Amino acid sequence: MLNVLEKCRISSPPATVGDRSLPLTFFDAVWLLFFPVHQVFFYDFPHPTSYFLETIVPKLKHSLSITLQHFFPFAGNLVVYPNKKHLSNAKRPEIRHVEGDSVALTFAESSLDFDDLTGNHLRESHKFYPLIPGLGHPSKVSNYVTIPLFTVQVTIFPYKGIAMGLTNHHCLCDATTRFNFLNAWTSIAKNGTDELFVASGSLPLLVL
Repeated sequence: MLNVLEKCRISSPPATVGDRSLPLTFFDAVWLLFFPVHQVFFYDFPHPTSYFLETIVPKLKHSLSITLQHFFPFAGNLVVYPNKKHLSNAKRPEIRHVEGDSVALTFAESSLDFDDLTGNHLRESHKFYPLIPGLGHPSKVSNYVTIPLFTVQVTIFPYKGIAMGLTNHHCLCDATTRFNFLNAWTSIAKNGTDELFVASGSLPLLVL
């Protein structure tokens, strides 16, 4: 049903982001305990897997790296400190990016029926689950816990199409920000650079 072709991690270009953090606001913090958000997009792609690996995969890796330069929280982690409400030095959860942080990116091949998945009819939801990546597991570091925020899986259906599955922690972004991220990634993948995206005036506003 699903054959994993490659697993990799993509970072922003070296020395373009560095170490940064974004403390969660009250409106972000309400999403801490919610389930991750999943999306899957389908695209027609009547080509073999070999062509996908030779042309599309390198382009997606390169453009994602450049996109993360502008949307660095997507490559970061959610940092949650122990509950210390009774202490004066209690810290709020934050999204933290450390130089070298990355997004997990998986490329896979599927034997599922592409036409059935994309058709205008009722389908069983479990058929879509293999196309959606897991977010990853939290890890304990010193006196805090880090939680992955974003992951991507791109799946080819040979001679039929491509599915792009996205999973993000709910406190990372809302639907508008995720849409802006995808627009940026699309523009950079299409043009090979971020020049047109930067010139469009659509850069994200991040209050550090």
